[in-house]
Amino acid sequence: MSDGRPRDVFVVWEVDAGTGGAGGVTDDAGRAEKQMVHALEGFPDGRGRVREARLSAFGVYVYGETVVTARRTGGGAITLTGDMWNACDAWDAPL
Repeated sequence: MSDGRPRDVFVVWEVDAGTGGAGGVTDDAGRAEKQMVHALEGFPDGRGRVREARLSAFGVYVYGETVVTARRTGGGAITLTGDMWNACDAWDAPL
């Protein structure tokens, strides 16, 4: 990676939209945010987040800091700084 982070640190993005969702892994936070927003635009309502992760010695992800969260209601995406994922308990709960 060119940004100075150790190679075992990844950026994971996910979208939760009730019965649907999406997710992915990359090494670039900017790319992850773009992919998360693009996926979130495919649902009328939902939430998304980008967070850091590393792969443990046992092959499972250990999640770290949330970089950004987003929320879509009624067709408009709102990007929030920090970890607001738990502020909307379910995909359809208003902020």
